[in-house]
This record gives sequence, C-alpha cells and structure tokens, in this order.
Amino acid sequence: MTRNRVLRQSKLLCAKGVFECEDLTTLNHGVFMSVKRKMSDEIKSVWSRNGANSYKEARDVVHRVEWEDYQHWLDLQWPKK
Repeated sequence: MTRNRVLRQSKLLCAKGVFECEDLTTLNHGVFMSVKRKMSDEIKSVWSRNGANSYKEARDVVHRVEWEDYQHWLDLQWPKK
C-alpha cells in the first residue's frame, strides 16, 4: 500500500526533485527504451506502472504497449542523426 501511495504522488515528488524508478525486467526495459528513443519525434512521454509500459503520442492519445507488440518495438530501427 505504501508503494502505491508513493507512486500516486509521483508528480508532487518530481516537483521536489524526487524521482521514482520501477524495477523492470530486461525485456520490459528494452521495450521501454525502444518506445522512448526510437519514436522520439512522435511520442511525447513513456512510463511504466506495475510492469506495463505505456506512452502518450504527440496528439495526447495514450497507448499501452501490449505483449503482442513487443517484437515490433524491438525491431524498429534507431533514428538517423
């Protein structure tokens, strides 16, 4: 219960310089980073709650990354610099 209460208050804590970090599996972390970095021009933010990755598009539409889509995200090419 304490963990969930802290996570619910993460925006308030962030404003005070305290950041929460969820311990992800290697696979979930890989997908999280793929969403965050490979589509940085189309995705506004990425987060994880209870092991589930979600992201918000530039149009403010929120999506949950489903298990069936993991390979798609992992297969995306890194953007050219």
